[in-house]
Amino acid sequence: ELNLPNLTGTLGNNAFKGCVKLTSVASLGSITSIGSSAFENCTQLSNINFPNTFTSVGANAFNNTALEDVTLPSQCVNLQGSCFQDCSKLSVINLSQLTIISNYAFNACSSLEYCDGPNSTQGELNLPNLTGTLGNSAFRGCVKLTSVASLGSITSIGSSVFENCTQLSNINFPNTLTSVGANAFNNTAWLNNHPDGPVVIGSCLYIYKGTATRTFTIP
Repeated sequence: ELNLPNLTGTLGNNAFKGCVKLTSVASLGSITSIGSSAFENCTQLSNINFPNTFTSVGANAFNNTALEDVTLPSQCVNLQGSCFQDCSKLSVINLSQLTIISNYAFNACSSLEYCDGPNSTQGELNLPNLTGTLGNSAFRGCVKLTSVASLGSITSIGSSVFENCTQLSNINFPNTLTSVGANAFNNTAWLNNHPDGPVVIGSCLYIYKGTATRTFTIP
């Protein structure tokens, strides 16, 4: 167990990277952020207690850990690239307060299914406060996601964001959306169930589905 009740400011980059015998974090004092790769490859780390002062998670901070149930304080609005990547046991995390989710944040989190805590709807992703761009591969391979209730007021979806989310069948797109990246919905139930022809998302012509040669009008 790691217990740092007097810690302030930022927990430094790589501070505990590769400490494979750490299993839990009881206290991080009153820190405001966790630096890049701070707990990366702590493969037995399954539990962490975040302080209420906490606002952001650095890139790769918890990459390849054994976290299962994560409660972020409401002040935490920023998740940097790959911060929870390859957390294959992570099933519960509260995300509705987030405004920024960067590249690969939850890539390959194959157990992720409760995104607002254990009382939320199973398989539903709800991000009503999200702005800007949802990062590349942010939820790639999250095979237990079934629906997206809200993507806030984002203007673009990065490449491969929901690729290989095989059970994802329903998505509510915001009317602020102007750009959709390559392979964003590749190998999802939503795209597989879409009829052949042009796939239009809001004002975006995302892809032409099917192999038939035909003439069509871009709406």
